[in-house]
Amino acid sequence: MDEKEERFEKLVEKGHEAVWEQDWELAIDCYQKALEINRDKAAVWIALGYALSAADRPKEAFDSYSTAIKLNPNDPIPVERLAQIAEQLGYSIQAAGFALHAGELYLKNRDVQKTIENWAFAAKCNPRDLQAHSLLAKIYEKSNRIEQAIHELIVLAALYQREGKLDKATAALQYAKQLMPENKEVHEAIRIIENGKTLPFADNEKKVTPPLKRTHAISSKPGGDRELDILGKAHQAALSQLAEGFFEAYEQMEEGVNPKKGLSSWVGSSKGLFNRQPDFGKIKKHLGDYLEKIKEKENSEAIFDLETAIQGGLNHPAAHFELGYGYHRLGKYEQVEKSLIPSLKEPTFQIAGWLLIGDAFYQRGKLPEAAKAYYQALMVVDLHFSPENKRAELEKAYLPYLEAIEQQKDEKNLKQICNEISSILFSRDWQKRIRQIREQLNARHPNGEIVPIASLFSEAGGLDVLNIISSIQSLARSGNPRTAIEELYYTLQFMPTYLPLHILLGDLLLEQGFTEDAFTKLFIVAKTYEVRGEKERALELYRRLTDISPMNTLVRQKLIDLLAEKGDVNECLQEYLNLAEAFYTLADLRNARETYENAYQYVIQNNLGKNMQVLVLHLIGDLDIQNLDWKSALDIYSRIRELEPSDEKACILSMELNYRLHNIPQALIELDTYLDLLERNNKLSHAYDFMKQ
Repeated sequence: MDEKEERFEKLVEKGHEAVWEQDWELAIDCYQKALEINRDKAAVWIALGYALSAADRPKEAFDSYSTAIKLNPNDPIPVERLAQIAEQLGYSIQAAGFALHAGELYLKNRDVQKTIENWAFAAKCNPRDLQAHSLLAKIYEKSNRIEQAIHELIVLAALYQREGKLDKATAALQYAKQLMPENKEVHEAIRIIENGKTLPFADNEKKVTPPLKRTHAISSKPGGDRELDILGKAHQAALSQLAEGFFEAYEQMEEGVNPKKGLSSWVGSSKGLFNRQPDFGKIKKHLGDYLEKIKEKENSEAIFDLETAIQGGLNHPAAHFELGYGYHRLGKYEQVEKSLIPSLKEPTFQIAGWLLIGDAFYQRGKLPEAAKAYYQALMVVDLHFSPENKRAELEKAYLPYLEAIEQQKDEKNLKQICNEISSILFSRDWQKRIRQIREQLNARHPNGEIVPIASLFSEAGGLDVLNIISSIQSLARSGNPRTAIEELYYTLQFMPTYLPLHILLGDLLLEQGFTEDAFTKLFIVAKTYEVRGEKERALELYRRLTDISPMNTLVRQKLIDLLAEKGDVNECLQEYLNLAEAFYTLADLRNARETYENAYQYVIQNNLGKNMQVLVLHLIGDLDIQNLDWKSALDIYSRIRELEPSDEKACILSMELNYRLHNIPQALIELDTYLDLLERNNKLSHAYDFMKQ
């Protein structure tokens, strides 16, 4: 590095330090002097623009960001800043144009959230911009944020209507109807257009209400209304399978074929469940009697026949489900679980089976067991409604909830959890409700992360909170963020320990520019999850916090600790390097080097290979050279050459460092070694060029 470049780097570093200290004028002066030396560094123009904006010099900042765009047209950051400055200066239409372009650049980088933020900003700057609303509708749909997509489609319809393009307005609403056929706002919008009236621009605001009390979905009395959708379908499927097997065996007997062949896959062998040879005559007689009596609603007598058939060797999931279902209908709850367990291997009976087990435990007062069974049913449903490539990840995510519910001691809390889950899964419209819940959860996690529906019920009141969160988000989307925050504070009075509400508050504060308050709120929530033992949720929040405040070394250390505990070695190593980089940016070179050393030890401990060791050692060596600690740097590059003798950079720097330390003989030896290396690698032209220099 020549003197000019060195002065440039020092000025930029001094400017960064001034930004950290919020000494804007000093930062501006340093960046401007650096740009006098080299005007082709887009990053420095962006830094200057940032300092000028902070110093309330928006027009100069605009010029600085414009220059950065000319140097690097594919960087979305300066374009995004231009949109913000244009809006600040009152040029709303131009601001919308910049924001749309920034969103496109972020989309090329696959940063969906930033794309949405910029396109939403464009729509806010120019509410009549058809392109902004159209792009938002498409990206919301692709991100599975269906409610937001529908909102944008309704806005599009309103704009088309005002332009006299009724065909396009109707098409937008019909497409919204396809996305969510039951959405009342879409139907209302269609009715308004059909009646020749004018559509409003925004959704009506929804009042947030405190949580409601629920009662358990199944009556404790035998013969109560249990024949609901999931149970009814499973019951009919079981009867159909049993009848099919029975009549197949009967037809074979009529044709002179041994009926054993028709029932052979339905019975236990001599080494099976009952450790006896199956009695096909008994099975056929009592299975036939069961099917006849259950048809005539003679439940108690029918159960006796089914018990006898199973004792005779009948071993089919449908038979075991019917037995457990029958015990449940008769109020014999203590026999339900044992009877149903063999049926759970058949997907047809899994949801209904776990629900019946859950309710049987609930009626017996065994609330932890009941809640766990309901969670099992919920997991099966959730897996069914999730993309196939996400199911393994989702199933794994359920494990902490299944473990945690067994430790739950609060009976009131357990009862409410059972009631909330059963109120959904025992309803006739359970599929519609599950879809809505999954869409709302996906909308809260647009980065593609799959969060279990069970997360809503980790504390009582989760179902109500989902509706409340949806209403608050609707308020925020419709341009009333302060009202949304007020409603959220109101709701927290009812549920002060429900952490997802606190996360939403942090999100809203962040959107409103209260970055420090949002950071503090989310950091407290992350620590709470960590103390509770919910390490995955703590990790998720710590990752978010590093995006909000990349230079916060405490959060990065927390992230490292949790990743190391989890055993995620690759991400943990990356966070070590990120932490060192943060220290370096903060001009804390001592801690930066110490962190790189810790990273190197971590690589060795976890056997991450020679290449990783070399990579980290190079980072340490570079830092030592910048600190002018040439002896230490020479030691580092010697270690690199022991690991990788053919590392050209290490050879060159070893020679240069020996020369700087006046070890001329050793420098010449290093030169010979380097030239030999080039000769072995058939790089004679490189050797010639190097000697010429």
